[in-house]
Amino acid sequence: MLKPQAIRLAKLSIDACILTLAFWFAYLLRFDGAIPKQHFKQFVVALPYVVSSQLFIMVMLRSSRFSWRYFGLLETRRLILAIAPVSLFLLALRIGFGNTELHYRPYLTVPLGIIVIHYIISFAGLSIVRGMRRTLYERLSAKTILPGRSIPRTRVALIGAGTGGISVAKELENRQDLGLDPIGFLDDDSWKQNSSIHGLTVLGPTSSLRKIVDKYEIEQLLLTVTSPSGEFLRRILKQCEEIGIPLKIVPGISEVVGQFSQKLQIRQVVIEDLLRRTPVELDMQSIGTYLQGRTILVTGAGGSIGSELCRQLIRFAPSKLLLFERNENGLFEIHRELAGKDQQDISIIP
Repeated sequence: MLKPQAIRLAKLSIDACILTLAFWFAYLLRFDGAIPKQHFKQFVVALPYVVSSQLFIMVMLRSSRFSWRYFGLLETRRLILAIAPVSLFLLALRIGFGNTELHYRPYLTVPLGIIVIHYIISFAGLSIVRGMRRTLYERLSAKTILPGRSIPRTRVALIGAGTGGISVAKELENRQDLGLDPIGFLDDDSWKQNSSIHGLTVLGPTSSLRKIVDKYEIEQLLLTVTSPSGEFLRRILKQCEEIGIPLKIVPGISEVVGQFSQKLQIRQVVIEDLLRRTPVELDMQSIGTYLQGRTILVTGAGGSIGSELCRQLIRFAPSKLLLFERNENGLFEIHRELAGKDQQDISIIP
């Protein structure tokens, strides 16, 4: 395996070749392939200074240390800044010595067209090489299905076409072993509707969830919104329950930072997501000590909250549990349920 120093030296050598060719192509394009003798001399004299200066600035800005496997917008901005100073310096020489009679003026006044073309080709060449390296790395590192092994594919839609959604889409593209086939995004931003993001179309807003699920035969939903509000999550969860489609959530970076985990975690929606806070932990031992052997009256015992409260209270063995409820059907149901499970004295008050 090559040492880091050897890898950096190889990268600098490739960059030097690209910058040299960019300067050469700039002259060829400017003069339609027939470079005049004087300008060819100018090219030969200026070439080592131009290329060495560009490489020096790239090293000073640490752009040469960036990993080509993860080339992105940050590295693109660094490249723009790294090759700009030399072009600006050539432009300054062109303006400063353009009208002088010095005998070395022809070597200092590089034509404006060459300066512009050289800048464009340099940036394009450096970016393309880095982009190709990243593409190759992602293809080689993608976990594909082994030959002879069949994994059922699940059609999924991503809720949220923001940064989190794009990251999940990229990960799903590289993790075919997960068996998830992303179909598109759902997002409430009107500016994103029908647009394509990382090869996936924004199918519509979350208000059209049922229609989109039916039209595109979606089998599962992934919530990729970063820090969704409890109200938003409850609304989406309610829609999914009505449609009968499972909803899973992809944790944000705040949930997995500092933990050993895979790049992509997908989990069920939990109560903390709906509350948007940590649930209150009750002191069950103290509650049990207080309630055991007492007579307890529960009003509204047949409702959803009252009936659940009765189920919890019966665990603490009260001497008598009185159920008060105006709804006879609800009262009958909870009384029958509790009476069939426990031996406590359970009385009803209609």
